Amino acid sequence: MMKPASTTARHLPQRLLAWTFHRDAHFLTCELLCTSPYEYAVIVTPHWAGGTTIVEQLSKGVNAFQRHAAIAMQLRQQGWSVVAYAPLPTPTRPARMYPRAA
Repeated sequence: MMKPASTTARHLPQRLLAWTFHRDAHFLTCELLCTSPYEYAVIVTPHWAGGTTIVEQLSKGVNAFQRHAAIAMQLRQQGWSVVAYAPLPTPTRPARMYPRAA
């Protein structure tokens, strides 16, 4: 006899968007994750020794996308350049890093 599917199935975090920035000899990544059905995280990860990762939790997807965009704009204004991005995943294209178009 089959059991009904659980309505509280575990939700694995899914990367929705990630941009990698470069300035001087430094790189950092600003990404957006869906951490549960109604929770999102915007994460800024510096890729150098001593860098501190910043995590912001948001409860609405639109606010999370807006926050990612605001951080990206601020980074560009500070002289950072986008060098790679991961677009929104789809069933036929899972999330992965793509080089920026020339």
